[in-house]
Amino acid sequence: MPDRSDAGAVEKRLAELLEQFDSPRAAEASRAWNGRRREPFPEGYEKTLAAYESWKATRTNAAVQKRMDEAIEEAARLADRVRTDSEYPEGFAAGLEKVRDLSFGDCPSLLTRSFSPSSSGGGKSSDWRRGYEDGQRLGFDLELLRRLRDCFVPVPPPPG
Repeated sequence: MPDRSDAGAVEKRLAELLEQFDSPRAAEASRAWNGRRREPFPEGYEKTLAAYESWKATRTNAAVQKRMDEAIEEAARLADRVRTDSEYPEGFAAGLEKVRDLSFGDCPSLLTRSFSPSSSGGGKSSDWRRGYEDGQRLGFDLELLRRLRDCFVPVPPPPG
């Protein structure tokens, strides 16, 4: 197997496997040509394709915005749960720190990713554990929001 970084070796291996031609006409003149031809696209296909691309981008952006809205809503709800008594703040800080270890993936996976708390704090008080989970949840939502900003796609203009 050739080294992938060696373009010459890759081309040589491809030449062993595939017959290469300088033009479509030369390929069609070959005894190996299967005689198939692609049917032409229907009239107005370019406009249909452009409309689809615009629709798809709009739909993607709507899904990104919806997921961002959900994360904002969840983070706002957390504000009502934050407490300052006992060991909660210490657990909250530990939870925020724990989120730094998470892998978030690519844009499509961000749209379906949900929060799953890391269980830890054995031997800690219930206040600490609640703070730990809330800290993780807030950290998750904030990081999700930060990453989702980069998932918006440009919407092509509608076909004219």
